[in-house]
Amino acid sequence: MSTLYQCSDYSALLEGRYDARGKIDPLLRHAGAGLGTFEGLDGELTVIGGKAYRSIPGGKTVEVPPETPIAFAQGFDTAMPAARFSIPQASDFCALGKKLLELVENQRLIHGFTIEGAFEEISVRAAKRQEPPYGTLEEALQEAMTIRLQNVRGRLAGFFFPAHCAGLCGEGWHWHFVSEDFSLGGHVLELKMQLATGALYRIDRLEINC
Repeated sequence: MSTLYQCSDYSALLEGRYDARGKIDPLLRHAGAGLGTFEGLDGELTVIGGKAYRSIPGGKTVEVPPETPIAFAQGFDTAMPAARFSIPQASDFCALGKKLLELVENQRLIHGFTIEGAFEEISVRAAKRQEPPYGTLEEALQEAMTIRLQNVRGRLAGFFFPAHCAGLCGEGWHWHFVSEDFSLGGHVLELKMQLATGALYRIDRLEINC
């Protein structure tokens, strides 16, 4: 079993609380993979391989330093996966979810995932930096930019959250993507995946540390 390390809560993000709640450094001390967003909703945060990346509108992605402020984040330790798997192909976001749920023994538990593979297509979104007074997340995402990448290799970090976690953590699937060369990424809206491999992490403990 693994621990979910979280900064802030999902309901606060939905309401538009984008002030800094912590920094990258404490998250990386606990988590090898994860996702979130930065102070002011300034791009999408993806943690892969123990490093943190910011994706801005248009998909441009850069590694960020440990002192970077964050508004919301979720991560998990990747040292001991509960299972490893391969996926020959997934025709869309829904198909990927169905394949992964076949590996989930208890759908009342949070599960973390890392996946690495080839994508025939993947659509990613990045939020535009907001200024106070902040609007709700729904309002802010009306300004987000979506791009579609084709024939790209990369990595996903994501979660499956059961319905009872909705207010605190979110509900359903949440994925962020970073390309193999770490130059492109964002919040995943849709995908068409070719051969991929991954790891599953069963999460039975939650720590909110900022």
